[in-house]
Amino acid sequence: MPEAIRPGGQKNKTCFFYGTLMVPSVLTRVIYGTTRPEPYQTKDLRIRPAVLSDFVRRKVRYADYPGIVPEKGSTVRGTLVEGLTEWDMKRLDAFEGSEYKLGNVRVHVVGREAPVITSEGVINQDRDWKDPEGEADVEALTYIYSAGAHRLEPEPWDFNHFIKERLYLWAGDDSAEYAGESSELLENSTYFGCGAYEARELMARQKLISWLG
Repeated sequence: MPEAIRPGGQKNKTCFFYGTLMVPSVLTRVIYGTTRPEPYQTKDLRIRPAVLSDFVRRKVRYADYPGIVPEKGSTVRGTLVEGLTEWDMKRLDAFEGSEYKLGNVRVHVVGREAPVITSEGVINQDRDWKDPEGEADVEALTYIYSAGAHRLEPEPWDFNHFIKERLYLWAGDDSAEYAGESSELLENSTYFGCGAYEARELMARQKLISWLG
């Protein structure tokens, strides 16, 4: 779609992402409907590594994705994305669903534009992100988990595990590749150790990914 007729208005929204949306292909599939966007679609996006203080990231029970909740003294690493539009935000709202509330936060940018994903597709958590020339504190929007602490696991969410084992469900080139798995999960929710509610949540989210793609 030519940029002139793409809805969205001014590209002035800034978001901090800390989960599946740290993966560029997942982000672009949500906001542009493709894992391979055209250059005109992404030319105004600026993505930088950032840290959110006084929040903790936990895995959502029976899900591939995390949620963040306030916790004094904790920090969450993620990506700061600038240049989003109102249209992008509407698609992000639909993707995040009822489990999250959009909130205002202040994050610390720890470097200028830098790859968050390595050539192997895994976040480089060992890389020293510190870059004094690019450091700044920035106001941003983020999706805070609001479905209740009882639905969060005690252990942290593992981004490397998500990339290696689950990313294909979220950014696979062929959405039909995992459509059958969603139905199987719903039918065998007890076997997988989750209730039908959690299974339906996952299936609905995967269907949304398929629809957006």
